[in-house]
Amino acid sequence: MKKILACFISIVLSSFLFAETFEFTPVINEIYTSREVALADNYVADSSTFFSVLANPANTGLTGDKKLFPFLSVDMNGSLAKTYDLFRYVSTKDSDNLAELLPKLESEPININMSGPFCFGFVKNNFALAFINSTYATGILDGVGTTSIGSGEQYLLDIAYAYPIKFTEKTILSVGMGLFTFLDIQGSYDGSLSEALEYLIKKSYTFFPIYLSAGFGLDAGITFTTADVFALGISWRNFFSGALSQKWDSIDEIKSFQRKYSILGNMPLDSNLECGILINLPLEECTKHFLTVTKIFAQYKQLDELFNLKKNGQTFSPSMLYEYLSLGAELEVFHTITFRYGLCNDYMAAGLGLRFDMIHFDAAVYSSKIGYKRNDNGSIGFSLSFGVYD
Repeated sequence: MKKILACFISIVLSSFLFAETFEFTPVINEIYTSREVALADNYVADSSTFFSVLANPANTGLTGDKKLFPFLSVDMNGSLAKTYDLFRYVSTKDSDNLAELLPKLESEPININMSGPFCFGFVKNNFALAFINSTYATGILDGVGTTSIGSGEQYLLDIAYAYPIKFTEKTILSVGMGLFTFLDIQGSYDGSLSEALEYLIKKSYTFFPIYLSAGFGLDAGITFTTADVFALGISWRNFFSGALSQKWDSIDEIKSFQRKYSILGNMPLDSNLECGILINLPLEECTKHFLTVTKIFAQYKQLDELFNLKKNGQTFSPSMLYEYLSLGAELEVFHTITFRYGLCNDYMAAGLGLRFDMIHFDAAVYSSKIGYKRNDNGSIGFSLSFGVYD
């Protein structure tokens, strides 16, 4: 028995000893709807929707009871027309048009992010729980050079609790903590686009490596609100986090239970210290219930990077003052129709929302050509979302 046990232990240890290493850093997907796209951010001082809990756990003590039922939100930008033609020619095996299209693809960006529909959640008694899936694809398509693209599926479980301290009926300080866990399955490809398409046409998916990651993170935040007019929020997301990742060179390796690589640990993951304000103009009474919501938002993220400039060997530059700044405005009419506008360093956006009790439909259009600085290589994007939630 001892010999069998010693043999088993030696086999296990040798598998770790001779396993290859790899480099990979998982990215935690942002969960948002078209409302947040149109406003250019998910603002930490806003506690009016279920999704504000994901931005700042302290908002759990201010939202009141909320429910999240299945919803679907799609956000796309990049060279969407050319990307659509590419997938259409591949699916129909139209080799002539495909051969004509490939030389026209020169560093074409593609970004697709879909949140839902496998999700549920609630906020009750200052406690929040949410389970949400997201599907994504991002990268660069190049018909004559190197194509680099990653796509996958991610599942997020978020738990938060907040303790609201009431100074008066409408002056509240809420302090919250959050814990999230995630599971991510990603396929990644770097190489010739024409070779990859040959595999796809043959319905063979053995040409790209696959990464499986599981991780966790802790969030902390505070939100101060007074008179339903002003709110200040501070959120430190992923202040303590880590992940484990495993790589397989192909689907065949997974099917045959091969394990060529040792498990990779990543700690810490990127953190984000954010601070924002909300001004809620009380115009409903004076407009005879025409303007039911009038909100102005401002937010600065990645404050931890500013605090660590000297530590990271960087020097301060004036451009940093607006690089991570987001501004937004929201105007609701008759509790039903909402108009939105947002601006950040990456893009400018506008959006429209329709609300019928818990049923929400939101749309946004944005351009990465216009931000605080012009980007001639930018593109037009759009986002649509539909769901049932508070």
